[in-house]
Formats: sequence, C-alpha cells, structure tokens
Amino acid sequence: MRDLRGRAGSAIADPEREREHLAQADRHIAAGRRRVTDQVALIARLAQDGHDTTEARRLLMMLEETLDEWRVHRQLILGAIARLTAATP
Repeated sequence: MRDLRGRAGSAIADPEREREHLAQADRHIAAGRRRVTDQVALIARLAQDGHDTTEARRLLMMLEETLDEWRVHRQLILGAIARLTAATP
C-alpha cells in the first residue's frame, strides 16, 4: 500500500491531489470488482465442465484480498481529504 507521504517523508498537504488519488482508487476498485465477477463466472464454467477449480479459487481469493486492500486504501485517502479539508480555513 502506498504511503501518503511525499518523497522527503512529509505529509501531503494538497486536497486536490488526494482527490485525484481517490478517483484512481475508485477506478482500481471498479476494475477489481469486474475481475472478481469474471473469476467467479470462470470458476462456475470450469466446475460445470468437470475441471479442477483449485487454482482458479486461489486466484479468486487473492483478487478479493487485493480488492479489500484497495478499499482500505480508499478509506485512508478519504480520511486524508477530510483532515486536509478541515484544516483549510
């Protein structure tokens, strides 16, 4: 997960930049949901045709874990926006 700090380690103090990060996180989450949906459908087809779904299920679990991490990251971005917005007079 990306740290919400600049190169020198100082906190980012730009709400607009965090909004851009939020938009990117939203795109990643939407793409991740599509991947999960596609993988579920693939597992169903494999199972229907009598194929082993062990590896496909393992990949699904990793996709879901990644999606969860992206959601956590999105919440961190929202928190940063809220703090930066509250600090702005």
